[in-house]
Amino acid sequence: MDRASLISKIGTLANAIGSMAPVFDTPENVLKSKDADFLYEVLCYFFMISKLRSGTVITYVKGQLGHALPGRHGSKWKHSHFEVAVPSGERLHLCMATYILDAYDAKRAPDISLQQATSDTTPRYENIIAIWDAKHRKAREEDRVTRGDFEKFRGDVEVLRIPPPSAGDLTERVCSPEFSVSALITNGLPPGEPAARFLDLGFSCVAKFTGEAGPVPNPPRTQHYTRSTAKRTSPSAQPPAMAASPSAIALFASVAPDGQHPQGET
Repeated sequence: MDRASLISKIGTLANAIGSMAPVFDTPENVLKSKDADFLYEVLCYFFMISKLRSGTVITYVKGQLGHALPGRHGSKWKHSHFEVAVPSGERLHLCMATYILDAYDAKRAPDISLQQATSDTTPRYENIIAIWDAKHRKAREEDRVTRGDFEKFRGDVEVLRIPPPSAGDLTERVCSPEFSVSALITNGLPPGEPAARFLDLGFSCVAKFTGEAGPVPNPPRTQHYTRSTAKRTSPSAQPPAMAASPSAIALFASVAPDGQHPQGET
């Protein structure tokens, strides 16, 4: 995707978000970015916000730095994000590129994360529900996500202890079908990894995503259910018998008052 196309689609999604929650107009400062990779991350984030499931209620949360998103990564309490109220009573935060402490107390910053709202200042891996990583293919959209990108995301999923998809989980109840499972997202082609490896690791890839509805995770959610059940019940997955001898930019150029609006209503 070229920069002009990315900018046009971000502007359209910004307007859609503004119609659901009166929080901002077209984010002109973001659109000044010359970094197409960053613009693609913003495109994915705005799409997620604009397509949250009907019945959820979104509230804009302004950070200490004002109306700003992290450029590449940053502290959650300094930057803007969105709170999502789920009809069943849970409160979640949808964040872009905020620092998260993993299981070894090292900082990670996935492009997009769905967090429990209890993670107000310094999120930890225990607070993270799902993550996504946007991979923009600049030169040719026939290019694949690289093995290196795949392995980096695999590492984030592992050390952030991201749970595999399960039927009716919060990710499915909150996010649109395109982002209904932790995934690599790309406008290009998926990495050349077998589906079985994705299933073993508990995440998917959304390929050919250009900011419009349609592409879905591959492998799909339902295959993750089957794989998770098989891994739990497989004899090889059970603990071994005891031996005899024990051996986790400033963004908005102009901003309306903070507000909220139920998704799916007009």
